[in-house]
Amino acid sequence: MNMKRKSVLGIGNALVDALIRLDDDEILAEFGLPKGSMTLVDRKTVNNILKKVQSLNLNMQKSSGGSVANAIHGLAKLGAPAGYIGKIANDEYGSFFRSYMEQHNICASLFFGSVDTGKCISLISKDSERTFATYLGAAIELDAIDLTPEPFQGYHYLLLEG
Repeated sequence: MNMKRKSVLGIGNALVDALIRLDDDEILAEFGLPKGSMTLVDRKTVNNILKKVQSLNLNMQKSSGGSVANAIHGLAKLGAPAGYIGKIANDEYGSFFRSYMEQHNICASLFFGSVDTGKCISLISKDSERTFATYLGAAIELDAIDLTPEPFQGYHYLLLEG
């Protein structure tokens, strides 16, 4: 059976996911993060969490993130032609996001925002409970004026983030 794969383009919040396994839950209390929750945080808080993680010498694994980016990544892994539109910053995390998409054969149309690249810190407790601190950053600056017809050409389906 010869089936042509359908291509999917996603538009979403371009975030870098940072997964961190905790030795204990003290960091959650320190930053007022209810265990098992997803809390939107500001730039200062996300940077303070990252500094704390670094000072504790905790291992951090990074990947591209945001729900649509995760879905597009999964489709690309399955062999579907995939593209992505989002907004990052011209910073270390933005470069990481772009590179991650390229390494996974995702055609990314990424625009630069005026603030830092968004980050989702996933703090994983000993009992495997995940607590998220999410800074949306440049992702929320994606605007209709950024979108032109070119990035949409050649795709069969469009996946949007809520």
